[in-house]
Amino acid sequence: MEPIVVTPSLVTVDIVDNFDSFIWTERFDDVGEFELYLPTNSEGLRYIIPDNFLQLKNSKRTMVIESLYLNTDVDDGNQYIVKGRSLESILERRIVRAQTILNGNLQTCVKTLLNQNAISPSNADRRIIKLVFEDSVDPLITSLTFDDQFHGETLLEAVRFICSGAGIGFKLTVSSDGYFVFKLYAGVDRSYQTLGDSIILFSPKMDNLTSSQYLFSRKDHKTTTLVGGEGSGYLRKLLDVNDPGGALTDLDRRELFTDAATISSSYSGGTLSLANYNLLLTHRGKVDLVANHDVEAFDGQV
Repeated sequence: MEPIVVTPSLVTVDIVDNFDSFIWTERFDDVGEFELYLPTNSEGLRYIIPDNFLQLKNSKRTMVIESLYLNTDVDDGNQYIVKGRSLESILERRIVRAQTILNGNLQTCVKTLLNQNAISPSNADRRIIKLVFEDSVDPLITSLTFDDQFHGETLLEAVRFICSGAGIGFKLTVSSDGYFVFKLYAGVDRSYQTLGDSIILFSPKMDNLTSSQYLFSRKDHKTTTLVGGEGSGYLRKLLDVNDPGGALTDLDRRELFTDAATISSSYSGGTLSLANYNLLLTHRGKVDLVANHDVEAFDGQV
């Protein structure tokens, strides 16, 4: 697994074949990251600079070099530590500049955000030249809907919010002709009870898992949230949003407050009706409840 160093114009300038440690992490619905530990006498250090890219032959993802550290130690010697995040992080370089109310097909909503703020914005200086949007034809994506409002968030924050609430992933890959291709995608169920797709099993009994950790936590579980919209004091618009399957009484009731003050009923085309405004508050509350459920996690050494 040798990192390939590539310039922002996608010219390969070096292959790193001498390193002490290399960690490459890809994520489903968030930005991935890497850490590369190099001896200070490495010949390719002149190419390891911020904004250059790293790629792997066996991965479709691309990483952006962001941080450089020089660590000196009398006993262990000197090390050059390089860190960065995956190409999806470039979405953090643009904000949702204008108040944007989204409703309808989820993929269309994401495409609208990217088009208005990075792909074809009204201000040409804001354009990310190589960025393109590839529509998914997966019914698990095309059947999703979305209702919310953004203003001032980074594109990364907005996309991450939309995808996490819907349980889908997003990725930016480099095409063969040099474009940064954004695409939404759904995960594949590889568990034992799935039908139609090949299952994947890990177990010490199968000699493919040497250690494992399991976690279940109800510490952050919430069943209802009070969503606070625009306004202040007693004039603030408030709406209760409940988890459909959550308990709402006695000790089983677990309350949360969702600050949605950035959601405004006024926009350039007029004013939202109370019903439509409450729809936006409801969605924001539901996403917050999804993020505050029981946590069940499994980790293992393969």
